[in-house]
Amino acid sequence: MRRNLGYLLLLLFCASCVYQDDKLSTNYKIQDDPLKILIINNYSDSTRVLLMLPITLEINNDNFQAVEFTKMAYSQSGGNIYSMVGPKLYDYVNNELVYEPAKKRMISSKSSETYKLYMAYNATLDGRIRKNIFIDSVFSQTIKNKNVFNVPNTELNLRMYNEEILDSLKGFIHLNYTNPKNDKLDWLNIPIQF
Repeated sequence: MRRNLGYLLLLLFCASCVYQDDKLSTNYKIQDDPLKILIINNYSDSTRVLLMLPITLEINNDNFQAVEFTKMAYSQSGGNIYSMVGPKLYDYVNNELVYEPAKKRMISSKSSETYKLYMAYNATLDGRIRKNIFIDSVFSQTIKNKNVFNVPNTELNLRMYNEEILDSLKGFIHLNYTNPKNDKLDWLNIPIQF
């Protein structure tokens, strides 16, 4: 009887232990770093550009095993489909923009990694907006023969970015990774809001 009672107590104790599900979680915010603008083409009355917003993405790995990310990209649908002409995601490493961000990065178990990124959206600026935005802008770098400028975080520039980047464009940051529980491809979709 005592032995059965001991087994019963052990069983109840084990059943009462809460199993914590291993998981990945994310957090991101718009940074105070300069806005950026990449000049695609200048026309007589307008300019085609990429409007770039700085964000910091933190990925927390609560798993007991390391997680390897094989792809981090912008996705308008939240799926594993990327547009070559739509918005893009740039990594920001050593104060320079780098396209094809965050390939093959490892996050150790029970740790977190922080990535500085820029979301880049296509826009066409008319002559008036173009003139205003370049008043205090400073050359930053060249990407594939295209000039990138730092744009001051003024209220006027932030308002212009918000007017030009429609809600329908905001989409998701899409992350592909190998799930350590089953060694199969898995993904996270992080909705973009600003």
